[in-house]
Amino acid sequence: MITNTAIDKSMPIGHYMAVLSKAYLGVLFKKLDLCEVDRYYMVVPVLDQALQPFTQQSLGDFLNVDKVSMVRIVDHLVNKGIVERVNNPDDRREKFVVLTPKGKKSVNEINAAFEEINCRSMTGFSEAEKKQFFKLMERMNENLCELPSKKIYLNIKRSKK
Repeated sequence: MITNTAIDKSMPIGHYMAVLSKAYLGVLFKKLDLCEVDRYYMVVPVLDQALQPFTQQSLGDFLNVDKVSMVRIVDHLVNKGIVERVNNPDDRREKFVVLTPKGKKSVNEINAAFEEINCRSMTGFSEAEKKQFFKLMERMNENLCELPSKKIYLNIKRSKK
């Protein structure tokens, strides 16, 4: 939790983003503790809302997840019965990642958790402030994407506690 009322401008913005991310994900993991999706909550709504089927590669690209991690994520969700790999009818070499009936049942629970936590985290924000917040984050991302960068991947795990 960020406890000081005046944010120290000499600290990197990324520090505050990491603190906020940990707080958000901690609440999300607690809220969805019994959901069998584990920590891969973004995959389910993305597959549910997709206008066309995702391959493992296209899903990884969309979520900004490297190939090796995407294989592990899909394998985990297949083992839990949340998704399955099905053959592309137009290209037998290609497989689509699709939700199973069990996966479709978890969509509402996950979306409700996102909505509740988003709403709670923005308590006291006006609609204009909420729009401004997302616009500023988008602009920060665009600014950072213009800079030379090394590709990094975050591995989010639940603690054993």
